[in-house]
Amino acid sequence: MAGRRRQAVSAIVLGFFLSVLLLTHLTSQPYTSDRLPKWQSPFRETNIPSVLPLPLEYSQCESEGECPSGICTDLFSANYIRQLVNNSQSYCEDGAPSDITCFHTKIDSKSARIDSFCIARGAHFDVSSTKYILTCPRRDDRKEDRAGLKIPLERMHRYWYMTGPIYIFTQFIQLEAKAPLAPSDLPASSRGSLSTYISSSPPPRFQLLVKREGCANLWHSLMEIWSTSMTFDALRLAPDPKNPEQPLFRHPFDSQDTQVVILDDHPDGPYFDLWKMFAQREPVRLKDLLVGQQFGVRALEAEMAPNIIIPLAGGSNPLWQNDWVDRPDCIYSPTLQVFARRVLEFYNIVGPEAEIIAQKDIINPAITLTFIDRRQTRRLVNQTALLMALGAAVPEFIQLNIQAVDFAEYPFDEQLRIAHATDVLVGVHGAGLTHAIFMKGDTNDWTGGGVVVELQPEALRSQWDGGTHEGPGHVGFKNLARMLALGYRRIAVREVVPADGDDEQKKNYSWQTNDVAVDEEEFVGVLSGVVQQVWEKRQRASLSGQ
Repeated sequence: MAGRRRQAVSAIVLGFFLSVLLLTHLTSQPYTSDRLPKWQSPFRETNIPSVLPLPLEYSQCESEGECPSGICTDLFSANYIRQLVNNSQSYCEDGAPSDITCFHTKIDSKSARIDSFCIARGAHFDVSSTKYILTCPRRDDRKEDRAGLKIPLERMHRYWYMTGPIYIFTQFIQLEAKAPLAPSDLPASSRGSLSTYISSSPPPRFQLLVKREGCANLWHSLMEIWSTSMTFDALRLAPDPKNPEQPLFRHPFDSQDTQVVILDDHPDGPYFDLWKMFAQREPVRLKDLLVGQQFGVRALEAEMAPNIIIPLAGGSNPLWQNDWVDRPDCIYSPTLQVFARRVLEFYNIVGPEAEIIAQKDIINPAITLTFIDRRQTRRLVNQTALLMALGAAVPEFIQLNIQAVDFAEYPFDEQLRIAHATDVLVGVHGAGLTHAIFMKGDTNDWTGGGVVVELQPEALRSQWDGGTHEGPGHVGFKNLARMLALGYRRIAVREVVPADGDDEQKKNYSWQTNDVAVDEEEFVGVLSGVVQQVWEKRQRASLSGQ
């Protein structure tokens, strides 16, 4: 009898425990931003510091009181990030279940364009429409004040390749005045599926919504990723309106609970891993969010994205402003240098081991010249013979390693290692020269350190401006080199129109596709002089023990 009583008591206790556990699952609510502190994810930290500083490089000159002034400081220092933080705009009424805050900046005084990024909280993902739902009764933001950097949501700038916040808002986000259903209001069968999902895979606190321009062009890809990096820096500085003691995004803690959602259908491409810089969870595609979640009820996936971040577009990157305006005083670029360092650290290319390698370079001062070997368009005629002539012209006492590299044949981490070990980077104008971002510069003398040599087609040596031919021509890589404390030389090359094909076909060729040719004497003379310059600087460093 006593044994049966003990069994009965045990059964009651077990039943009570299971009932509480089941009730907890069945009453799970969508945890939008105001409920987040109540839910402890295994990915989340407690006792988080209130504000984490930006990298020292952003503010070093300010602490020394010697910050340069001018447009380059406005575009490529913490000033650019602060302007974003200081120009925030809320688009939902106070007390709304969701909120949208966008941050604006204006980088070109001659243009009406305003660049923006946004963070939205209290989002719900709707399977049936494949859109994020925001319950956001709108503020009256119809009055446009571009001087004050206040613009209606619908008037945000539209960038090429259908990118940027307004395109994402239009295609992937839906604003509603009425809140969607909570799981407790759903059929029991759906609630059970949802509770199983929650317990097996805790959802991220943040989702970064990314619509890429493409996947294969290094320049375009890096502009997007760099702009995203500055987006997160601004969020690390911007105070949370609901808790001004805290920033909107706390790195590295919130990075552990963030996921990148790819909205486009482009292949991953060689630079895809760089998106993992912002989130420790694996990136997913929007279509993958639907797999196994076909409940057919609106907002059931609300748990998947309580906060969504819509970053600055790649087309908004300040570096695009440098293509046609020569900026000889633009030698201060903390945002670019910080970004380059972050990428190299992400692939473990810089760090203590890299410093050891640098010391070995001083002991063995060999010069590495990397020629970008283009295989499709803008190929250099007689490139092999030209490189052999260069090797023969360099004095024997200079240790020169010449390598022709098709970067497309290597994974991106190997491309970075090649670029970082390169002293002289040579190539016909194109995205391959973007690898200069990861070369070693000389912060004391921009003509020292590494050197970029651009073989530039004639069409780029005159500015495109309503058919006129004025200005310095394309100087984007010249400005880039200067900002990175690299030397720069430009060699003029002529376009070679193919002999085969009819006249109509020949007309369709352009500098973007034509092969190029260069005078051997000029090619060898310029490059041998550059090699001599780098070698002499390496020798001085070796003798001084630096």
